[in-house]
Amino acid sequence: MQRKIRQILVTIALTLLSVSAAVSAAYSFDWQRAVSLYQQGKYRDALAEFQAVVKEYPDFSDAYKFIGFCYVNLNEYEHAIEALKKTLELKQKEQKTDPETRGVLGQSYYFLKSYSEAVPHLSAAAEQQVKDLNQPSLTPQQKAGLQAAAARNYYYLGASQFVLNKDDETIDALKKAIELYPKDSRSPDFLGALELLSQTYTRKATAAQDSQAFAEAVKVGEQLQSLRDDARTALVLGNAYLGIRDFEKAATALKKAADANPDNGPIWFNYGLALSRSKQWALAEVALEKAAQLVPNNVGLLNELGFVYESNQKYTEALNAYQRAYEASGRTNASILESINRVKPFAKN
Repeated sequence: MQRKIRQILVTIALTLLSVSAAVSAAYSFDWQRAVSLYQQGKYRDALAEFQAVVKEYPDFSDAYKFIGFCYVNLNEYEHAIEALKKTLELKQKEQKTDPETRGVLGQSYYFLKSYSEAVPHLSAAAEQQVKDLNQPSLTPQQKAGLQAAAARNYYYLGASQFVLNKDDETIDALKKAIELYPKDSRSPDFLGALELLSQTYTRKATAAQDSQAFAEAVKVGEQLQSLRDDARTALVLGNAYLGIRDFEKAATALKKAADANPDNGPIWFNYGLALSRSKQWALAEVALEKAAQLVPNNVGLLNELGFVYESNQKYTEALNAYQRAYEASGRTNASILESINRVKPFAKN
């Protein structure tokens, strides 16, 4: 799920070029050169220039902002956080808000896996940016940029809440992100938000046996498939179909996911399960045998494999699978013991 934060285009750059002319004249640094290097993507060179700025002008908040953004684009998030926090501290003294900086600070925490620290910054930034969308003075270009920034912050907010196992908060944030993107968008963040939203609905539904949440997982997964029909989407959608017990559709989707992940035992188990429950016994046998090789001591998997062997009238193989499942369960599962006793008379000695 993690992706590099896209190159940050600082919308205030041109404004700063004009308003800081007096500052540049009073000090030895060249502000225009620093911003130009940043705009060219020469972040290491720009960083040196901005660091020279703050040495001579230590309360220049936007210089710290650019330092932070340089570090972000260099993937040096620890240093970025220090500069961005300094920016917000100085902005507060100036009695100014800066949701752009706060959002990038939250994203930096996210990429450092400091999810609890990321949440308040991402939430505050996104909420302020949504409010700012109502400013009548915004040009269409400014409004589009602001809307995209708010959507991105809601996406990372949802991703953070997902890792923190807060499903309701994840769903709320991701739905807000999705609403802000164009419906036919194929941006990585939009597709990622759809993917993660479907996964969250499935996780929530599985924990609570919530049929409505499973239905929502399918709805979002099908929307994702209309925009990105690949193995990752197939996995998300296949698991959602399993939840609503549409086993034939689940099998079709999970085959695509399994073929793309030949060494992933859990995916092959779910594929085999979908085949078994849709009574495609021969294919289920192959898929579950492969899953059992990859995950050799999974009780549920071995029990399902035994059931498929039994359905195929392979009683010796079924007995062996049930016995392995019973041993893996610690010899405590009464249902599996019942299956052992059921097939034992038909198994070859």
